[in-house]
Amino acid sequence: NNQYQGLPLADFEKDFRRLLDTAITYSGKDQNRIFVLSLPNYGYTPYGAEKKEQITTELAMFNALTQSICVELGIDYYNITDISLEAENNSDYRASDNLHPSALQYAAWVSSIIDRVIAKLN
Repeated sequence: NNQYQGLPLADFEKDFRRLLDTAITYSGKDQNRIFVLSLPNYGYTPYGAEKKEQITTELAMFNALTQSICVELGIDYYNITDISLEAENNSDYRASDNLHPSALQYAAWVSSIIDRVIAKLN
């Protein structure tokens, strides 16, 4: 929500690192039990369409940061952003508010990562 709320990337980095620290603690300090998904791009929804370019640029910066932190910490990072772009032309990928992903889009995210997550946890 940091990007959506117009908060600085530096604040997001602090928040994200704090969340990862918590996840690492809950995982018993086992990074193999943690993974991160990229942020979906809501600029490709009717709600975000007017600011599509700005949203896309900003989310790319947020996603690049999260990916680099994950690499630094040895945490798997899965890109689901490309799937979220399909919401532009597929209303079934949008919730009724025309902003959030629908259950169908969430299912597509799961389908795209499930094999890697299961292999990781085994």
